[in-house]
Amino acid sequence: FNSFLTPLKQELRHPIWNCIVRCRRELMSHHQVDLDLKPIPLLSLDFVDLFASNDMSKSSNELLCNAIKSVGLLRLSFQQWNAQSDYDYSDKTQCFIPVLKSLQRVEEEVLDMLVESPSFDVLFQLYSDLFEDHISFWNGITSSQFESTLFSWRSLIKNASKLREFCPREVEILQMESKNLDEVSSWHFRSQKSLLWAHGGHPFLPSSADLYQKQRQLLNLCELVWPRNPKSWKQVVNDCLIGAAVSSDPELRFLAMQGVCMSSYIIGKVDEDDFHVVQQLEEMCQMLLRRFEYEKHKLEASMGTTRHPSSVENFAGCCVFSSDILCRGPGYDSWQDTLPIIDSTSFFLDMELLQELSKIVLFDAEELHLALSSLSDLLESTLSFSLNFSSRPPTDFLPHQKILWTLDAWTTVDAVNAKIASFVLEMWFRWHSSLWIPCPVSAENFSRTNGYEPDMPFQPLKTASIHQILESTFAIKDYPVHGLKLRVASRNLWQSYAPVTNLHSFLLSAARTLFQQIIYAHRKSFEADKFAAIKSILYSFQKNMISKDNVDALVSLLSSSSHHGLTSLMDLFIEPVLGELNLQHSSTDFLHSLGSAWLRIGCLSYHLLVSCDDLDPAAKYSCKYTQLLEKIALLELEIEVRQECSYLAGGFSLREADKQRTRLLENLKSECKRMQKKIVFRSDPGKFKKLKYECDEFLKLVANSIGLIKNLESMDIQQISDQVHNWQVTATCFIDRLSSEYPAYIDIVQPVQVAIYEMKLGLSLVLSSAFRKIFLDKVGQGDMDRVLDTIYSFMRFPRGCASKDISVII
Repeated sequence: FNSFLTPLKQELRHPIWNCIVRCRRELMSHHQVDLDLKPIPLLSLDFVDLFASNDMSKSSNELLCNAIKSVGLLRLSFQQWNAQSDYDYSDKTQCFIPVLKSLQRVEEEVLDMLVESPSFDVLFQLYSDLFEDHISFWNGITSSQFESTLFSWRSLIKNASKLREFCPREVEILQMESKNLDEVSSWHFRSQKSLLWAHGGHPFLPSSADLYQKQRQLLNLCELVWPRNPKSWKQVVNDCLIGAAVSSDPELRFLAMQGVCMSSYIIGKVDEDDFHVVQQLEEMCQMLLRRFEYEKHKLEASMGTTRHPSSVENFAGCCVFSSDILCRGPGYDSWQDTLPIIDSTSFFLDMELLQELSKIVLFDAEELHLALSSLSDLLESTLSFSLNFSSRPPTDFLPHQKILWTLDAWTTVDAVNAKIASFVLEMWFRWHSSLWIPCPVSAENFSRTNGYEPDMPFQPLKTASIHQILESTFAIKDYPVHGLKLRVASRNLWQSYAPVTNLHSFLLSAARTLFQQIIYAHRKSFEADKFAAIKSILYSFQKNMISKDNVDALVSLLSSSSHHGLTSLMDLFIEPVLGELNLQHSSTDFLHSLGSAWLRIGCLSYHLLVSCDDLDPAAKYSCKYTQLLEKIALLELEIEVRQECSYLAGGFSLREADKQRTRLLENLKSECKRMQKKIVFRSDPGKFKKLKYECDEFLKLVANSIGLIKNLESMDIQQISDQVHNWQVTATCFIDRLSSEYPAYIDIVQPVQVAIYEMKLGLSLVLSSAFRKIFLDKVGQGDMDRVLDTIYSFMRFPRGCASKDISVII
């Protein structure tokens, strides 16, 4: 009984109760109300409603209303404070006492001023949010649940900072105690969430096991029919060339791409019952499988009735390998020889898209819509060309279709900027993946310089493909197929010319934009005026209006960020990147500086994604969802008990307080539905620790890459080539392991993989710069442009191609 009596005595001495008693007496005296004739409970808002229309008693009426609304928070606050003072703290939890006491002082100060505050509604909501986080934080401490405690703590500190204008001294003390907490606690409360992950784009995953499994089933089917690794595809087609021929059908490729894209769309629209959606996904998967088997059987039947590849003669005027030609070894091999040319065209078209999309992803919703609308034609043409002609998996073009569908349904899409950012990140991921896929054509004889072989992105694949086609031998009976191969290769070579893809300008523009995205992702860590100045300087850099003073000013502004993870990387990554991207370099150093910038941008992104937090960021939504379910259950129970008590007391009509509780319940259920959509299914939640450990271990390799470019001057080309090659192989293995081991964590893994790909590209550029320097020394020149001008002077390119338009990948 004392556990109830003590907080009741404390409560009755509080100014809120004094206000209730005083205002109630004033109103009764002024209006001469006899409560004996019509008894009204002390905390009933019905008493307030009696005088709502009277202007003379408006002040007392409002104060009484505010006080009655605040009683519930007051009672819960005293219960919580008493629970904290009576708790038997262990050695592990002793460190929380100073923080809890300073938090109590903030709450006491707010409650003292709450009723008479001119901003009562705002202050009431702020205190409610703070106290809710307080309860969650306390429950985490007493149950030793670090995950939920840390999420509650972050939200608590964020909400406490909003009370600074009401009680600045108490909030400042709380923030000081919070900084001290990390020094004495083993729970690392000062770790910050990754703002780059939150705002820089990441994939969205299903919220339930059934939805996740069905989507994986569809993706696995696509991977089986259109494997990314050419070696595994080659093994499949050796067993069944008919399957490979069917997989090249543009209509089937388009159907698969749209099926996977549609699965993501309908999963994002799921409410409570996902049974119907699971059925839809199952039907889509079965339909695609049936269509593949149907086309396969139809081709088998056609092959059974045709003994010779007469279709080659029938299609003599066309530059297309038909399905029945691909079913035969010579036809399939000839088709494979022509693919690198057309695949590189698809690759360059994506490069053109990425150059524009990376810029506009930073726009607000209105500007973003206009910019995407202007790119819709290029998106559609790229999508159509790649699905119809290239051999890249159809899933490589999911982001293209997602952006187009989002553009069509713009007004009905929630969080449109976040979704576009995720689609652009996915496009970068698939672009990088395509860049590093080994080509079936062996380019070794053409790519080696004094025994050194450059990385995949800089091998002359088109030249090697054409050479292999011209030098290949064939049986007389296969002459029609060989002739078709020459026609297809000629057409592909003509179509492959892409005058907009100047690689140097693309890499410089993309690097600047990617760095800008990193800074924009940390917008909330800057004061508003300082971030406006940062935006202005970054915009001037895009216009090439660059000076050393501007770079220094930007460094100073970026150092003001409240995000410790960002500011801790200023010296190692951010300052060097700003110098490499924005200050003038000689033509011989430009490629090295560009490569170093890409490497450091990748390292910076990796650190900001991996080093900030020890928790699965998606777990926050599961914790909030669980808390909402608990609140709903308690409120439903309270409503039920109060209704029963009212019935037993002879009351039949709903009071205002009952209506408020009903509205609150409806709001909580709506919030619960919204939160349910944000939940991410994890098949094995405990696996996150293993993922985090592996990512932390890879930080050693990240450090090695920076050490490598710092020590280039002390190494010969063989050492540079060997070390870069070893680093690239290790990084590729890690990327592949992340994909195979953690498919349920793709929302975390994919941004990390993109960061590693950026490092790989940067090191490749640095290695290419080293090769170029050796070549220039050999020919006695100091300027590569002069060498290229000499070559272009006696070489004629289709359509009068100028030297500045020639792509690096030839």
